[in-house]
Amino acid sequence: MRNISIEIKIIISVIFFTLFVVSLERYQLSKNIIEQFIESKKSKNSLLIDTIIPVIALNISLGLESTNKEYLEKIVEQNSDLEFIELQDSKKRIIFSYSRISMNELKKSQHNINFCGKDIMDSISGDHLGHVDLHFSNDDYQLVLSKNRDTTIKIFSITLILLILFVFFIKKEFKNLKELSENVLSYDPKLNNFTLSASERFDEVGIIHNAIVSMVARIHSHSKLLDETNALLEIKVQERTETLDSKNKLLFAEIKNKNVLLRELYHRVKNNLQIISSLLSLQSRRIQDKTTKSIFDETNQRIKAMALIHEKLYQSNDLEAVDMQIYTLDLVDNLRQSFQTNTLTFEIVCENFRLDLERAVPMGLIINEAVTNAIKYAFDDTQKNKTIGVKMYKAPNDKFLLEVYDNGKGADLQAVHQGFGFKLIESLASYQLKGIICPFNENGLHIQIIFSREILK
Repeated sequence: MRNISIEIKIIISVIFFTLFVVSLERYQLSKNIIEQFIESKKSKNSLLIDTIIPVIALNISLGLESTNKEYLEKIVEQNSDLEFIELQDSKKRIIFSYSRISMNELKKSQHNINFCGKDIMDSISGDHLGHVDLHFSNDDYQLVLSKNRDTTIKIFSITLILLILFVFFIKKEFKNLKELSENVLSYDPKLNNFTLSASERFDEVGIIHNAIVSMVARIHSHSKLLDETNALLEIKVQERTETLDSKNKLLFAEIKNKNVLLRELYHRVKNNLQIISSLLSLQSRRIQDKTTKSIFDETNQRIKAMALIHEKLYQSNDLEAVDMQIYTLDLVDNLRQSFQTNTLTFEIVCENFRLDLERAVPMGLIINEAVTNAIKYAFDDTQKNKTIGVKMYKAPNDKFLLEVYDNGKGADLQAVHQGFGFKLIESLASYQLKGIICPFNENGLHIQIIFSREILK
């Protein structure tokens, strides 16, 4: 939608305001004139009837009917606007009647200014002597209305002429501003297409005009300087870009080499750990003592847990963090195969958390130790529906929780605290990950470890 110019807004506002003020004032003035005329007319009529009543009453009291007729005829002659008069006695007999118009035309006007009537009373006895009715012409009221209407038309005609002169003056004044605005809107500093020169006017329009002309001249000079500066900057940016491109290529090559080295490092560490695990497995087969053999097997499983982390790192696109959901699933699957148990159900919920190598290794050892203890000690041989769960989740109080739980027979918490596995978990959680370990029995043993969310960073 096209915007209305300020010139049109000013013209429309002044026209509406002027018409509103003139209309309001003229309406009020007309109303006052008509009201004053009505009051004057009513006062004149009242004065006439109040004047003739005493004379008529006296003549009726003296029985001078002919005198009343002569008196009323003179009243008719003296009041040219009197159109009808009728005098009745106390028995409503007509004593005198005069009419210049037919009876059908005797109607009360809108403001009741052409009709008046009054009872005739004896001033001494108070007896009712008769009644007199007067009807006056409405021509003078219509004349006032006509003159008032003509005056209103003249006022609005003069107002309209003045408004036309005002519009002509405004358009003349805005002509220079419109030309100036068109040149400003079409101005392009690069083309320097501003065609207006300085104005010789000393009013506000001339001041604005000359200020814009001066501003355009400064913009043109600054634009030339800016173009020259931009050209120099483009050369420097191009040179700098070429330098950065060469450095980025070197950096990309270094990062690529670093990733290759990291993958190779993780792969070798994983292979070395697997070699150690294989040696421990071979050595374990030659051990007859069950306690010693159990220690070897548990150590071997811990090494496998660490080797699995390095395997996940070199297999992942992200060489700096381990997906704990995938890692935990693979770790639990390894434990299931190591202990050759198919009667357990595992619930793994880790919400796709990722941990760097420094935090993933102790976290993996904690999960390995807790799940191993649950597999070995949580259940009786007769129990059915055996479940072990691992959960990692964010708590609402800026905490990160790890829970390993089972639905087994529970455990003596004092004995749990004395065990090597719990001490290892406590050491890894407290000293390396700054966590707080909370074991408790609730339909089985629960090991809950509370960490700060900073562990995820």
